[in-house]
Amino acid sequence: MPPECGTIGERGVVMPPPLPLTSERLERHGLYLIEDGQTMFLWVGRDAVPQLILDVFDLPAYDQLRTGKATLPLLDNSFSQRVNAVINKTREMRRGPYWPHLYIVKEDGEAAMRLWALSMLVQDRGAENLPSYPQFLTSLKEKVNGSSYT
Repeated sequence: MPPECGTIGERGVVMPPPLPLTSERLERHGLYLIEDGQTMFLWVGRDAVPQLILDVFDLPAYDQLRTGKATLPLLDNSFSQRVNAVINKTREMRRGPYWPHLYIVKEDGEAAMRLWALSMLVQDRGAENLPSYPQFLTSLKEKVNGSSYT
């Protein structure tokens, strides 16, 4: 996350740049917010450094992190405050009749939780070798452009 993200700028909280919705972008040492407007996942890579785990979750090590529905602690360090600000701003931008829940997902954690979070990455190929979303759109465009109505 760039250093200015989560801080207050001219237009409110500075948000991190969005990444393509593909698992290729999830690095083992990273922390990623994945959301669809209804549910939020905080993906934690298996090689996340202990300082990151301490700064965000107030835990000494990755293996002590529990997966599932959670509320992040607001700790007395700038990284925790920035992560919480990004999550709160995301919730505010998606304001609806409900409050999106946050789920902690470990890269090597519970399979069902991982699959649920990964299902949001629509640019990946699906099960049974289904095309990714961009591949589907390209094939649809080719079909539309290649058909004749004579």
